[in-house]
Amino acid sequence: MIEQGADIIDIGGESTRPNADAVSLEEELSRVIPVIEALTKTTNIMISIDTSKPEVMTQAVQAGAHIINDVCALSAKGALEIVADLKSDVCLMHMQGTPRSMQNNPVYGDVVEDIKYFFERRINACVDAGISKNRLILDPGFGFGKPMNII
Repeated sequence: MIEQGADIIDIGGESTRPNADAVSLEEELSRVIPVIEALTKTTNIMISIDTSKPEVMTQAVQAGAHIINDVCALSAKGALEIVADLKSDVCLMHMQGTPRSMQNNPVYGDVVEDIKYFFERRINACVDAGISKNRLILDPGFGFGKPMNII
């Protein structure tokens, strides 16, 4: 990927596809931490950790990850506080429900306004927790519970 020009490599240890099985904290850590450690020893590429678990966020950043990519937009208990302390950038993604339920009849009044409202609330929660706006990346979550007829 680096040879092909990638600027960021996103490492994840748990699938977010619909109906995917959940992965334990220990399993997720065993999948991602060795990869992050190996990459930091061999390259200077920016590394993103794709997780919604605060403990994985912490250990991944300690191992060398630069960005936290959370499809649940820091909604897990303790995630806001962890990210505020880590000082890393964070990507917040929009979806209705969870990765396992997001495709179960998602309904939108106005998809753009609904996503805008979601991000306004999540940005405010981040700022209230001590995460500055300049650390936030917003992902509208294309493919995550967005029927193609509304995009």
